[in-house]
Amino acid sequence: RTIVPVLERLRKDRNVKAVVVRIDSVGGSVACADNIARELDRVRAVKPVVISMGSVAASGGYYVATGGQYIVADATTRTGSIGIFLPKVDLSGVLKKFGVAASHFGLGKRAGMHSWFHPYTDDERQAAQAGIHASYDVFTARVARARRLTEAQVDGLARGRVWSGVRATENGLVDRYGGLREAVMVAQQLAKLRPTGFDVREYPPAPGLVEQIQALFGLELPIP
Repeated sequence: RTIVPVLERLRKDRNVKAVVVRIDSVGGSVACADNIARELDRVRAVKPVVISMGSVAASGGYYVATGGQYIVADATTRTGSIGIFLPKVDLSGVLKKFGVAASHFGLGKRAGMHSWFHPYTDDERQAAQAGIHASYDVFTARVARARRLTEAQVDGLARGRVWSGVRATENGLVDRYGGLREAVMVAQQLAKLRPTGFDVREYPPAPGLVEQIQALFGLELPIP
């Protein structure tokens, strides 16, 4: 909701010559990571995109990093964790102990596959596993394209393994280690800008009082 519109504006702004994206994330939502990465792909098509990894850029955080053409990581950054997992919560045993019954109504063979009120059936487990493998294949294929590796090489580095920034540089998941300053220097070189001929601006801007209140209480307040 916040990053994608900013990236779109930066892509269209002719005064912006390069974009440096700072990532400090353990990942999370597949949809969010994919939305950000796809918008970075669009930015990269018209101007350089450099990734700067903070203390952690793993799983979905690394997925986003594949949207850049150059990746800089701190020596102790925790990154990689290229993999997919799907949690399944089953409360049926707990409910049974308290004498609580739950009824589920759904349309379709696997409508209740993600229900919290019963375990997987064999068919549902197979379907869930197939979905995990499909998502994993998408992830590894994207990393392979971004890092110019074979999918077999990526699989050897993936499967949830976590790497330090130094090790990730050695195995090809990162281009070099360094901080945000080094990432800006790389962006300047890729954009062919003079060392003193550009300004660095931060987006999105720091939230003001109204935005902080909105975030704290979930309010929709008009912003002048």
